[in-house]
Amino acid sequence: MPKFNPAENYGSKEKSQGNRSFHIPPGTYGVKVEAVELRQPKDPTKAEYFNIRLRVGEGKYNGSTIWDIISTGQRSFWKLADFCKAFGFADALGDIELPEQADIVITKATGCKGWVETNIEEMSNKKLKTRVVRYIVGKEPVEEPAEPVVEDIDLDEDIPF
Repeated sequence: MPKFNPAENYGSKEKSQGNRSFHIPPGTYGVKVEAVELRQPKDPTKAEYFNIRLRVGEGKYNGSTIWDIISTGQRSFWKLADFCKAFGFADALGDIELPEQADIVITKATGCKGWVETNIEEMSNKKLKTRVVRYIVGKEPVEEPAEPVVEDIDLDEDIPF
């Protein structure tokens, strides 16, 4: 059974507002697909959509989260195709029915690495958010940083000072 302590900060309004306004500057980022979830919009007449969580894997913003949404509607197939191509699993899909077979996309995408281009968008509540402008097709996936190479130094050499 979970323990509750009223003295703890469980995400007060002050803390959550600060997190919602965080954004990374526009640019190109190597990312990893951390999670993909199929969701139903509030308006039931609209198509279901993929809610995608990407994690920046390098540079100053390493570890930052970027969110994106891609509809399963036919008008958004271009964006979904770029997503699948950019993360390297488009050829493995073949023809699938959406949203009925959305779990195939979710399974293939999760854990994949690729590149996105972002910009900043002002939301209706005047907060800024990072938005995916495009998925970059054809750029090599992000590699894990290599261990730094330490060169052997011969300390017995004459030191010129």
